[in-house]
Amino acid sequence: MLLPVIRIDDPTDLYEVSCALKEGGVKLIEITMTVPGAIDFIKSVNERLKGEVFMGAGTILDPITARMAILAGASYIVSPSFDAEVVKNLQYIQHSCNSGCMTPTEIVTAWKAGADAIKLFPGRVCTPGFFQDMRGPLPRSN
Repeated sequence: MLLPVIRIDDPTDLYEVSCALKEGGVKLIEITMTVPGAIDFIKSVNERLKGEVFMGAGTILDPITARMAILAGASYIVSPSFDAEVVKNLQYIQHSCNSGCMTPTEIVTAWKAGADAIKLFPGRVCTPGFFQDMRGPLPRSN
C-alpha cells in the first residue's frame, strides 16, 4: 500500500494533487501540519472526496491539534514522536494513533501506551538494516 505524505509550502494545487493521487489508486493521503492551512484542507478534501480518499493528519505534536484534525475529518493521526497524551486522548475517543519512534525504548513505550502503529522515524536513520535489527528483540515490529 502506498501512503504519500504531503509536506509543501504552497498548498495552491493540493486539491488537484489529491485528485490525481486518487485517480492513480491511492486511498490514503497524509497532510502534515506544516502545510499552511492543513486543517482546512483536510476538511475540504474530506467533504469533496469522502469515501474515496482517507485523509490523515501528520506531524501531530499535541492533543489539541489531533482533536482539530479529527474534527476536520482526519481518518488517522500520525506523530513524528511518541507523546503519551496524544495516544491517551486518541484512545479515549477510539481513534487511530500512529506514533513516531526511533529507539527500542520508544517503540515499547508507545506499544504499552496503546499506539495502534509505530512509524519508524526519521527514515534516513531507520534503514533496512535497522528494521532487521529490530526484528530480533521486537518480533512484533514486522
